[in-house]
Amino acid sequence: MSRLSLHKLIKLFILTLSGIILIATIFYVTATVNSFNSEKLQVQNNVSSQVTSELQNNVLVTNNIADYLSESTSRINNIEQYLKNDPENYTNFIINQREYFNWPETSKDFFIKNTTLSQLQVRMNDNKNIFIANNIDTTGKIIDNSRLSGRYMLYSPIINPNLQEVVGVVETKFDESNLEKI
Repeated sequence: MSRLSLHKLIKLFILTLSGIILIATIFYVTATVNSFNSEKLQVQNNVSSQVTSELQNNVLVTNNIADYLSESTSRINNIEQYLKNDPENYTNFIINQREYFNWPETSKDFFIKNTTLSQLQVRMNDNKNIFIANNIDTTGKIIDNSRLSGRYMLYSPIINPNLQEVVGVVETKFDESNLEKI
């Protein structure tokens, strides 16, 4: 009888120990999965926040460029003259203006101040030409409107301050390597 009782006790002990190990394993696996899911959610939120921040900064730069151009009708007129005239006539135009404003040089400043800016385009509503500059050719050039597509660009209107109407648009593209690092 003592042998049978000892045998039963050993079985009971093994079953109890197996049950405890099984319950502990279930708790451990559940805690590990919850921890993994929590870390994954935290990483997703962090990435989302960084991408949103980068995009907001890019939109702010685009809006700042458009706002700068929209500050005065003389700047808008200057860009329109730049798009309409050859370099010699444009140079004569800016020399004869009360406020000196050289659009290609101003464009260069935007690239210096915003190192992630990779492309800048300015389109005026009443002109078939577009100004386009990039981080290599920061003073830009004039091209025909039909030769260019504005894919994956941010847009901001140029508003004539006297008429309070949209007279053109600033289009920007930014270096995406910052997003790839995220």
